[in-house]
Amino acid sequence: MTTFAAVLRGASVLLMLGGLAPAQDAMAILKSVGETYSALKSYEFQGATSAVTQTGKAASTTEETFTVVFSAPDQFLVEFRYPGQGSWTRASNGKTTTEIRTATKEFVQQPTTQFDIRILDNSPIGLFYSMDTGNRSASVEGSEKVTVDGQEFDCWIIQTDRDMGMLPDGVKRVPTKLWVDKARFLVLRQVSGTESVATGSKATKNTR
Repeated sequence: MTTFAAVLRGASVLLMLGGLAPAQDAMAILKSVGETYSALKSYEFQGATSAVTQTGKAASTTEETFTVVFSAPDQFLVEFRYPGQGSWTRASNGKTTTEIRTATKEFVQQPTTQFDIRILDNSPIGLFYSMDTGNRSASVEGSEKVTVDGQEFDCWIIQTDRDMGMLPDGVKRVPTKLWVDKARFLVLRQVSGTESVATGSKATKNTR
């Protein structure tokens, strides 16, 4: 089993929540999540990731931290930090885009293009912009408090079966669970994964 755990800690977040009504069902909650992230004009999210890979009785663990920053319309930073292996940073000030890989001493700068902003799509929060699309099914599984930086947030637990790209033969995706802050419609935790179709001897469980 593979476990990927990351808790997003939002700071300096400008919320544009005008007109959002309380969500009554899972699809409505997911729609509000997508609208919330799409309305953000600036934000900074930080998180930590712990990945445990298990096949049979053998297991290994890796860890990383990340930061995602955005300021409209085109300034951003996406950084992953790997203990003992350096960091990978991609950032743009709207005019110049920089990529730095400290492990390989790679440093690249080039004029920003209209496509560079798509780097955010592959960041840990990129999926949340379109949470109301690609869901084959969704349900409210209950409520739970999530603690972030010592503060508790009351969250809905939403389970959704999403279309999220191709998988290798013999592997299937398990439903995704999201812990959605009831007050702000921000995703504070995400659990997803895959498993072997034939034996289930190797699986992934991703908690973000």
